Amino acid sequence: MKQLRNLAGIVALSAMGIAGCGSGSTQSYRIDGADVTLERRRVRNLIGGEDTFLSVARGDTVIAYTDLYSDGKLNRVEINPKKQGSRRYRVGGGEIDKTVLAKAQEQFIGYLGRIAEIDKQKEEQKKQEALKLLGN
Repeated sequence: MKQLRNLAGIVALSAMGIAGCGSGSTQSYRIDGADVTLERRRVRNLIGGEDTFLSVARGDTVIAYTDLYSDGKLNRVEINPKKQGSRRYRVGGGEIDKTVLAKAQEQFIGYLGRIAEIDKQKEEQKKQEALKLLGN
């Protein structure tokens, strides 16, 4: 199930990257007791494209995942426990950063998979409501 969710996350990320989300969009979700916010911002550079930011707030900790250029690969993750200072891990930051980013990458793709599932369910619900308005 986890692998399927990860695959769905990769597919969702690819589809969102191809379709685009305008100059920026923000969606909020409640996933497994956490407040999850997905934000996409169009970036101005030679390549064009967008950056993806995923924020997960659970209890006293906020984790911010950053995927520059929305290519499915995390560039950095920031862990911010409210009772302590924040910790940042980035690509090229050493062995600890590499290990933390590998685990964060799994979580990031997992959350994108869950978001894709939720969005699909919402679309299906909208479709069913519209059909119900037409009558049986």
